[in-house]
Amino acid sequence: MATDGEGRPARLAASVVCRQARGAARLLCRARDERVVRLAEATLVEIWESSDDGPKTVFYSLLEASGAEPSPAVIRLLLAPAADGTARVVAALDGCGRFAAGPHLLRWAAEPAIGDLLRVTDHPHLLESMEDAFVDGLHDGGAGLWSGNEPTPLLRAMLDNPQLDESPRWAGAWPAGAESDLAVLAMLKGRRDLLELYRPEWLVGSLLVTAGSRLPAVVIEGCRRVLRELPAGPARERLCEWAMDGSAEARAAVSEAGFVPADPKRLALFLFCSQQWERYDELDPHGAKLRKHKRSYSDADWERLSRAGFGNRRRVPRQPVPPQAWIPRAAVRVAEVTTTRYHPGGTAVSGSGGFGNPGGISF
Repeated sequence: MATDGEGRPARLAASVVCRQARGAARLLCRARDERVVRLAEATLVEIWESSDDGPKTVFYSLLEASGAEPSPAVIRLLLAPAADGTARVVAALDGCGRFAAGPHLLRWAAEPAIGDLLRVTDHPHLLESMEDAFVDGLHDGGAGLWSGNEPTPLLRAMLDNPQLDESPRWAGAWPAGAESDLAVLAMLKGRRDLLELYRPEWLVGSLLVTAGSRLPAVVIEGCRRVLRELPAGPARERLCEWAMDGSAEARAAVSEAGFVPADPKRLALFLFCSQQWERYDELDPHGAKLRKHKRSYSDADWERLSRAGFGNRRRVPRQPVPPQAWIPRAAVRVAEVTTTRYHPGGTAVSGSGGFGNPGGISF
């Protein structure tokens, strides 16, 4: 009656149903009579403001009643100005009974009013929620971020929000590289300067993984472009290491950009392990340079050499045998004395007693 009816009977029924937040939320979302909707809204506002847990109670009741598409009345209630001028739901994020509203609001980003809120908000919780949603979507094949090749309303809000560029993670309050997938978002926003906040090994790894994914072309080509334009420094060196380790994306990037390690002693090794055979054969046709610096190669380098040589029927230098550990003569003599000195009660020869006597005890 309260939901489907109209007029005085519906309002009377609504006055009973509205005594609890869940009932009022259902009426707000489903009632046909506008006066019933207003009654439910007034009840929910009263509950919202009655205690510290009021906002949480009302919000989750609205989530349960609304589903994927909130009604205009729900949007109106959540975004109504609070005492400080911010939206009611945003002001509640700083209260004593604050709750994690961000992930749920992001699901309603297609609603113009919610999208507008996300586009301009500077609240840390909402910014962090958007960053989490981007990372999760990137790992899930772009779910929630792209519809085909077009960005979703949520992603458009992320790209348009200038406050997101100055959020705690970008500002270095989080460990550099802890969420290196956000580098892809920085790339999409045209903020190459933010890439410097990440550790090179994690930055390059994230860009390579994304470049080899099945995300829209604008993302893949953007990551590839960043990789090919890396300035000289740790990130470029790490890209060369990835190429030596067998990454197809890294090999394509260093080959097209002409990147080589900064240390000239590693040039022949790099060309060999990254399987740039034409350049390698021109530089070191007989393998002399590869052999010349072999004592400086690490165990990882020898593994790379073996893998590249075996897979392409190429000869590799013989790995040097490490010299035997040198032990001072004094230490050897002490060891000899220690192991041969007399032990009372025997010489560990069972039954001799230490002097060949039957029944002796060994220690």
